[in-house]
Amino acid sequence: MGEPERIDWHAVLANAPAHDDDLAARARREQAQAAARERVEDLAARERRLDEASETSVPLTDGMRHRVIHGALDDVAALKWVRMWLAKRGARSLVVLCGTTGVGKTVAASDAIASTEGSRYVKAKRLVGLASAQFGEERKYFVELCRAPLLVIDEIGLEKTEAGAREALCETIDERQGRRTLVIGNLAEDEVRARLDVRTLSRIDEIGAFIDVKGEDLRARSRQRS
Repeated sequence: MGEPERIDWHAVLANAPAHDDDLAARARREQAQAAARERVEDLAARERRLDEASETSVPLTDGMRHRVIHGALDDVAALKWVRMWLAKRGARSLVVLCGTTGVGKTVAASDAIASTEGSRYVKAKRLVGLASAQFGEERKYFVELCRAPLLVIDEIGLEKTEAGAREALCETIDERQGRRTLVIGNLAEDEVRARLDVRTLSRIDEIGAFIDVKGEDLRARSRQRS
């Protein structure tokens, strides 16, 4: 008789079915790794959307920008309003967010930008020049703003609402036709209304809503923390 076939027990053990506990541990590791990859991709996307939203940059401190990207924000009224508005189907397409400086309006808008692909941000003063352009790169950029799924128009009222500014805002509202538009004013609602003409106010009241945000100055709170 020949020699019996030698069995490589190391190979047998290596290829043996894993124990249930090993399988469960492996599944947990794979789930954790997938969740970590998804989180990293989400953070990268939020940062990219903020970078792409404006010709320059959304006005945030480095610390606040980091918090916006990571979603580590205080649950203040402005943030609640904007998130609720974005999440609600059939909500009015235009919101004018009013209130004094430091109550979280720009942070709430930045969070919306970071959460929405293709968002754009522009200051009201810059919008005047873009809307008045008839051709060239500025007109092209104005059309891009009008087609964005979410447009944030900041500092409404600070440009003193000259005729050109009122026309620019009204044209932008008309051109966007149902796309989400968030307008930010660093004044109370009655002060913003006082600076707008009847036609613009009528258009806003028809398709949108004013929200007057109250609250403590978050910038002062941040300085106290530091």
